[in-house]
Amino acid sequence: MEAIIGISVALMGLLGVLTLLTHSLSYNHDLEKRLTATYLAAEGIELVHAKIDENYMRGVPWDFDIDPGGVATYQGDYTSTVLTKIIPPFTPPPLSLENGVYVQRFPVTNETPFTRKITIAQVVHNGKVDELVVSAEVDWVSKKGPTPTILEDHFYNWKPGVVPLN
Repeated sequence: MEAIIGISVALMGLLGVLTLLTHSLSYNHDLEKRLTATYLAAEGIELVHAKIDENYMRGVPWDFDIDPGGVATYQGDYTSTVLTKIIPPFTPPPLSLENGVYVQRFPVTNETPFTRKITIAQVVHNGKVDELVVSAEVDWVSKKGPTPTILEDHFYNWKPGVVPLN
């Protein structure tokens, strides 16, 4: 009788450890995707930053090629500073994984669970657009359902009227 009780206690302890290990592995998988989504959202904001820098270096207005008049949604990837406008009701394509790098373009070749959209809102102060509010949203599906990761940054025309040297 004592042996049965001892074995039962040991099995319950072992089942507890196995359950903890299973949950830990599941959370680890979601954490990996959440971390990837955060980096992809940060990359989306950096794409806009690179576009502003490129505009400045080319001697064009700092918000050149950004849709005037409010809020617009774009897609893009690190291979270019070209931001492609997304016209509703269309949605951005899923990101592809090519040679270990996430890209967002057609055709989608090696589809990942991530989609990214970059929203740029122009803010007018004293009759001029001198602020861009950039929001990058990366969506993916976890075991709990759709999981958005959203990052936001503000860019300012901190050198109005300055023309770069050629």
